[in-house]
Amino acid sequence: MTVAAGLMLAGATSASAENWPSWRGPTQNGISQETEAPVRWDRETNVAWRLPLPGSAGATPVVWGDRIFLTSAAGEATEGGEQKEAAPENTELVLLAVSTEGKILWRQVVGHGDKTVRGDEGNAASPSPVTDGKHVWAMMANGALGCYTVDGKEVWKLDLQERYGKFRIAFGMTATPVLADGTLFVQLIHGDGSAETQEAMVVAIDSLTGEGIWQKDRITGATNENEHSYASPVLYTDADRKLLLTHGADYTIAYELASGREAFRLGGLNPHDDPNRPYHKTLRFVASPAAVPGMVVVPTAKNGPVFAIRPQFEGDLTGREEALIWKRADNTPDVPSPLIHDGLVY
Repeated sequence: MTVAAGLMLAGATSASAENWPSWRGPTQNGISQETEAPVRWDRETNVAWRLPLPGSAGATPVVWGDRIFLTSAAGEATEGGEQKEAAPENTELVLLAVSTEGKILWRQVVGHGDKTVRGDEGNAASPSPVTDGKHVWAMMANGALGCYTVDGKEVWKLDLQERYGKFRIAFGMTATPVLADGTLFVQLIHGDGSAETQEAMVVAIDSLTGEGIWQKDRITGATNENEHSYASPVLYTDADRKLLLTHGADYTIAYELASGREAFRLGGLNPHDDPNRPYHKTLRFVASPAAVPGMVVVPTAKNGPVFAIRPQFEGDLTGREEALIWKRADNTPDVPSPLIHDGLVY
């Protein structure tokens, strides 16, 4: 078997441990309520077990109860079940379920066809799975998307490129879907570089049937590589409403979950008309927004600005002082997503 990656579990496990159902956890803010997680480990210290995996991935595992779900670009299976090296187009893109004791419980092939990014920085298994404890959904960067029971039974599969059009994005559609209110929300921000075409869209899919609920074109006027986004959408929730925050192509845009109506958009992330900062032709976003009730923190990239805004406002928030909490003009990171905790933004 070709082993290109492994899963390591640090520290002791508990049946009562907090579920981690999606990328960045239950609130998509990277915050855990666990207090007994180890803060130091190496190959021996605080390692409960180690499991070789069939291939590498850019995704993060998700956890529900005693099961861990993760994806892998796994080479090609032989008749005997072993893995061998495969041409990229034949690579199996798989979803694995692993027990918290380190045993592989089941494996499903979601799709085929890998594409590596700058050596080992990423591949087609880069979007993270998401689970509600009954089902688990896995998307691959080539548009393969599947739903399975937590026991490994396939419920449905589809090809997002066949349904919504060919992806035009340099490193694959790596955004992790969002699960909310029985719906899977997928951000498809890509394009051929021309402001006249604008291929990007946001789609809502019935989580149990795979049927489309709504799709909205996402028009921003972005050009060049800025039409591509590798950030993931996140939910904003407060006492009054719940919104889907999408990030890329020079804008953060919020949508109502049920209808897909655009609630607000924030520009100024990469303006065309700023005399102090020329339009950046390769300011593709990788970092995702972070949200807590009453605040959304919007990052950019490559030393660009970062904004904290009040999400209760509607319409175009660009330049509206009443919607702005604060802005930092530069020195922002290119890849890490922000984290909000106890009144601080990290």
